[in-house]
Amino acid sequence: MINEVSFFIDNGKIIKAVNALSAETRHGVRPIVIEEIQVFPVHIAIRGLKVLKSGKQEGRLVVISDSEVQSLRLHRCDSNKISSCR
Repeated sequence: MINEVSFFIDNGKIIKAVNALSAETRHGVRPIVIEEIQVFPVHIAIRGLKVLKSGKQEGRLVVISDSEVQSLRLHRCDSNKISSCR
């Protein structure tokens, strides 16, 4: 069972993880990394993230640095750049 999706930032990279309940116990929760995205070069700091959803449209993840804004699809499992999706 998946409880929530979390985003972490590190050196221009976004790490998307979920907290999943452990199969061994009803109470154990462990994080599982489901995607790492290098949005900006390593030397560019990410200053903000925002998840946008609008009606039936696909969700977007907006990533902000000091000098640039990137908009990415929130769900990217069908991308040819991803070798596996969990």
